[in-house]
Amino acid sequence: MPLTMNDRQHVVDHLHELADPSSSSLIAFLAEREEAALDEVGAMPGIDQVRAALLRAWTRTGHGRLDEAVAHAVAALDSYEAQVAEGSPVLLQRRHPAWVGLAALEAGLPLERATTLASIGFRSVAGPHGDGDVLWAMAEAAEDAGWSDRHAQLLEAAQQAEFLDAAPQAQVRLLWALHRIEQDPAAAGELQRVFDDTEAPDPTRVHAAWVLAIRAQEAGEAATARQHLMGALALVDDDQEPDIAQRIREALAN
Repeated sequence: MPLTMNDRQHVVDHLHELADPSSSSLIAFLAEREEAALDEVGAMPGIDQVRAALLRAWTRTGHGRLDEAVAHAVAALDSYEAQVAEGSPVLLQRRHPAWVGLAALEAGLPLERATTLASIGFRSVAGPHGDGDVLWAMAEAAEDAGWSDRHAQLLEAAQQAEFLDAAPQAQVRLLWALHRIEQDPAAAGELQRVFDDTEAPDPTRVHAAWVLAIRAQEAGEAATARQHLMGALALVDDDQEPDIAQRIREALAN
């Protein structure tokens, strides 16, 4: 028998415990329910948010039955396309496309396969999309769970992939640039490229310029900071975004 509904909810409520570093609490909870957890990881249709968590927990602890669990999970994941074709709204709530993709990654499947699986679900819900849209949705799900390694992996892949529209692609490139700067301050050039992209939406470019200005101020480069702020102000519509324009002007006055 798989996990009870209460146990499944407990896992979902404690996804953050599988962040870096992992907490022993959820892992201990699952250890007490080993047989049920093994059945759950291969449940069809199952709940892929729970499936991903079980796989992640067992991978991190080097569980002795991990290979068995992965085999069961892959079989359940391979059933997704046929289940989506049945068109059940309930199924797509239980098997959210982003979490299907994350479960595939936690099962050790290639990123391409994980993206394809998630794409099947998103296509049935929202119609045409690009791989970048799918990868970004997966990245956001990972971020919500606090799984920073997956979030970074998926965000990097998303900013290199194709999107249906240019606006979300620019937003993802901004997010990736901000992530890169946190890891390596010398990566500010990536943020500059976001600002220099004249096809990106103005709010995205303003955000990039604002962060560049802050970094320049912190480095004692007042002239450079002012240049970035002036660039941001030139992109702001006073009528549409008076608060943002005022904030930039106040920064220029300081």
